[in-house]
Amino acid sequence: MVTDLTPICTVPGSSRIGRGCASALLGSKLFMFGGCPEQRLIGCSDVFSVDSNNQFGWQKENFCMLAQRCYPVAAVTHGKIFIFGSNDCKTLPKPWAEVFDPNLNLFSPLPEPPLYVTQACGGIDITVVANGDTILLRMRDCLFSFDVITKSWGQLSTTSLSTRGYWSLRSATLDDVLFTYSAGRVRAYDLIKEKWFRKPVLDLAAMSDIPPIYIIHGYVVRIGTKTLCVVWYDEHNWHTKRSVGCVNFHVVKKSNSKGKSFLRAQVHSRSDYLIPTGYSFDDCLPL
Repeated sequence: MVTDLTPICTVPGSSRIGRGCASALLGSKLFMFGGCPEQRLIGCSDVFSVDSNNQFGWQKENFCMLAQRCYPVAAVTHGKIFIFGSNDCKTLPKPWAEVFDPNLNLFSPLPEPPLYVTQACGGIDITVVANGDTILLRMRDCLFSFDVITKSWGQLSTTSLSTRGYWSLRSATLDDVLFTYSAGRVRAYDLIKEKWFRKPVLDLAAMSDIPPIYIIHGYVVRIGTKTLCVVWYDEHNWHTKRSVGCVNFHVVKKSNSKGKSFLRAQVHSRSDYLIPTGYSFDDCLPL
């Protein structure tokens, strides 16, 4: 069964919202930080929000970030929103990272990262994932960490992260394993052993007989404590509307005859949706 999705809140095409912004969800409120309102890589410090509990649409907040940012990234943990970086590589934002406390509507600077972090930052290819007390940042095939308790920076991986394809811009962690989407497959990276699991956790192409080239774009999202969800865009079956698939699954750890462990997905449900023509999958926010 395919379900039609209709927008609960539409961003006007002439709006400053959504172009190069970072998004984060806290409770019922979705925040958008920064962006490129003039369609140039010149950031802004604006903050917009929309509350799913009311029908007032997008609101411009009366507070701003400390730095102007274009294509930053954001992660939520410990009831706060942590915002990192900017796409404008000529001038690094000051501070490079900051934290937003929604109870006080207050931004505070975070300690400046070491040079090995900022020198790895380039373009908009930054992935950020909250992992308990640690926030993971992947930039240019390197994996860095920021500890929200000690407010300290570190580098987790010294090995290549591209041996199993690229990381999707939305990934998730579970039990010190990072799960990401690449060309129709959910891949797993062991954060402790610093290596990829050899086989994919979930192969959507095998489930649906769709060639991987048509399901390149996707996200992995954590739901609750033990459930993961993969959301992808099907470019094979064209409709007057865009087709989006969604699979909820648990991860089960098993061992083969040689004693080597591997991860497999235990699928609980699958849903398919159609989003209106004119909306890009990259504009969707799986939060």
